[in-house]
Amino acid sequence: MGEQITLQLPECGFSIKPGDIVRLGRFDHEVWRVGYGWYAWGGNRPTCGWFLTGVTTQNVKPLQLTDLDDIYLIENTKMPE
Repeated sequence: MGEQITLQLPECGFSIKPGDIVRLGRFDHEVWRVGYGWYAWGGNRPTCGWFLTGVTTQNVKPLQLTDLDDIYLIENTKMPE
């Protein structure tokens, strides 16, 4: 089996992976799904990296350090094999 890509959250010992559901303090009205790969947002060219997709709105935004600092809930959606 290949290794699952993860992103370590600063200063807390937790990590997130593609498919996880997170909530951000400053976007308390939205639930976000973590993604990694090619994505486009705001009319910009496609970029490869970490991003968030709104579960209800399908809005896409790049995952930035401020977002990592703002995560207050992580729901792992994939069970370990």
